[in-house]
Amino acid sequence: APTVQPSATPTPAPTPTVQPSATPNPIGSNFTDLGKVAWAVSAIQELAAKGILQGVSDNSFAPLKEVTRAEFITMIVRAFDLLDVNSPAAFSDVKASDWSYGYIASGVKNGLINGVGNGRFDPNRAITREEMAIIVSNALKKFKGKSVNDTKAALANFKDQATIAAYGKEAVALLTQEGIVQGLTADTFGPKNIANRAQAAVIIDRMLKLN
Repeated sequence: APTVQPSATPTPAPTPTVQPSATPNPIGSNFTDLGKVAWAVSAIQELAAKGILQGVSDNSFAPLKEVTRAEFITMIVRAFDLLDVNSPAAFSDVKASDWSYGYIASGVKNGLINGVGNGRFDPNRAITREEMAIIVSNALKKFKGKSVNDTKAALANFKDQATIAAYGKEAVALLTQEGIVQGLTADTFGPKNIANRAQAAVIIDRMLKLN
């Protein structure tokens, strides 16, 4: 009997050791290319662990790679668990066989994103900071009950505010007000600049943590 007990104790012991190593494996702690984006590491790893973000391979996240419109709406739809596989997307450049079809359709259904006009969505075009702000702002209003207190005041520090599209000003103001987005520099927002995967991760992480 004494010999059985010791052997019984080690048997469960390996199981806990296997589990921790299994969990981090596919979900972010294995990314070896985050050295240049120390400011985004925790956001990337947390969101990868939740399945909101995915690497481009097991060990690579490609943090400085541009984010496409399809990729960003996919991240937002996953963040709020909105995927509805039965939603239709009526865009000439989004096919039902595309990996992003259901995510784009769900984003449109929830009022988070629109097409670019002429029946197109432009799924593979890199998303601008302004477009990203509009999507996140729509999500904040819909799911977090947020609204802008004073658009002019929120944008006051940005010398390039005139280059923000009229339909994007309120969105940029809301994200600035809530501390979700910062300027490219202390006094510029860079609305037409392209966003990368690390920036997207930080913005989504801050959005989810907002009360």
